[in-house]
Amino acid sequence: LILLDSLLQERFDMNIVRAAFSTRILPGQTGIFRTMCAQTQQWKVNMLYDSECPLSMHEIKFLEARNRSGLVRFTDIAHPEYKPEENGCVSYEEGMKRIHAVMEDGQVISGVRVFREVYRGV
Repeated sequence: LILLDSLLQERFDMNIVRAAFSTRILPGQTGIFRTMCAQTQQWKVNMLYDSECPLSMHEIKFLEARNRSGLVRFTDIAHPEYKPEENGCVSYEEGMKRIHAVMEDGQVISGVRVFREVYRGV
């Protein structure tokens, strides 16, 4: 648990940690783990991204490394278990046209404002 805490630099609810360790996470399934870790509703902005885009993944990795406070949640819209209804009703198709994020209060934002809010959070 100390290693997990230091790697992700935030505290997790024991149920989330147990779920994470009872489930084998395979390459390409990190989106599920990110979502499980963000379930504690500590985040202020939920950035929707495409894990199949190398440029997006480069930016996400950069942002995740700086998200020590956990104020930004990252949700992969390309993941087979992605649920638009849990993410501001932003469909995969809509999310692929333009960058989107969902604010803590449920407001959906897009475009440059997403980066403004995300960088404010990290």
